[in-house]
Amino acid sequence: MMKEETIQELIKEVLTGLKSRMIQPLRDENKELAAAVASLQEKIGYLERKIEESPLLMLAALRDAINNVRGEERDGP
Repeated sequence: MMKEETIQELIKEVLTGLKSRMIQPLRDENKELAAAVASLQEKIGYLERKIEESPLLMLAALRDAINNVRGEERDGP
């Protein structure tokens, strides 16, 4: 009986060591990667919004430029 308990204890120690040396670092790295992915998703969302706003800003700038030219034409030299 003592031999079986010793074997079980050794297996338990091996599994504990395996978890602390191999599995836990992987879990920690996965958490870091998940945080990095979340950050990138936020940045991508920001960039998508800015890209959607760009055409509107360009159209507004063109409108303002046209209005400025029209105003100068009315005022004359």
